[in-house]
Amino acid sequence: FREENSKRLEQNQRCLFVSNAAMQWLDIRLQMIGVAVVTGLGVIAVIQHQYSFVDPGLLGLSLSYALSITQLLSGLIFSFTQTEMQLVSVERTEEYSTELPSEPQQLNEQVRPSCCRAIN
Repeated sequence: FREENSKRLEQNQRCLFVSNAAMQWLDIRLQMIGVAVVTGLGVIAVIQHQYSFVDPGLLGLSLSYALSITQLLSGLIFSFTQTEMQLVSVERTEEYSTELPSEPQQLNEQVRPSCCRAIN
């Protein structure tokens, strides 16, 4: 029992490690996208300020919204993955419940309570 438990625990820990590594990789990528958006917006803001095309208040507002884009993307992806996981669990439940072989009906015996059985 201990050996079987240890093997299964090791397999579970491997899956969790891979899952956490994938989440960290995705988090870094999302942060890089956020940095690219904020950097691009900052460059555009400096160019716009040089030529006085846009109001500085609107530039500040757009920068404040751009800073929160990483959390928005992360929340969107988290919601998408949670929805997909829930749908997969429903699909698995449906698959396991509909593809079970049924017992042949002619071989079923009536089960009697032990108090009603004839004593031989």
